[in-house]
Amino acid sequence: MTFKKVIKGLVAFYYRTFFKLVVSGEDNLPKSGGFVLCPNHFSNHDPFVIGSIGPLTQHFMAKSEIFKNPLIGFLVKSLDGFPVERDGNDLGALKKSIKILRNSGSLLIFAEGHRNKIDRNFPLEVKPGVALIAMKGKAPIIPVTIDSSYKLFSEIRVIYHEAFDLEEYKEKKPTNEDYQKISEGVINIAYSGVKK
Repeated sequence: MTFKKVIKGLVAFYYRTFFKLVVSGEDNLPKSGGFVLCPNHFSNHDPFVIGSIGPLTQHFMAKSEIFKNPLIGFLVKSLDGFPVERDGNDLGALKKSIKILRNSGSLLIFAEGHRNKIDRNFPLEVKPGVALIAMKGKAPIIPVTIDSSYKLFSEIRVIYHEAFDLEEYKEKKPTNEDYQKISEGVINIAYSGVKK
């Protein structure tokens, strides 16, 4: 058993022991090839939940500040997280993301950029990056709903939705407006699964 699998198992054990984890729509995850998971984002728990229940190798971007905390940084790296600078265009993180997808890896991206502390019913303004990365990496985008208060022994609902339809954009060169429209469409699907 690899070290990564041990860490992933321990994190999964924590969430399955101290919460009621309910996962649906797993059949919507591609059986082969790269893909992007794009969830809503309410809590710091979110990447650990998705990272522990998803594919063994599931990369995700995490704000660079997280890596300053030795324990959290260690856990994030163990679950295949890598740093991204949120205040500017991080070309290194962009290129790494596209490479992961082209090498048939899975990638977790929070399109809102940071946690939504304002309204659980409406997404924050999303960035076009999630669509850009998916299109450049030639990968489908799977909207994901994460719904929980994260109070001990409460329910954590995770819903993997059907892949967002990118067909109309594959035969043309998408504009920045197209990328924005795709990202907004994906995050709206993710929010549609949140209990009102």
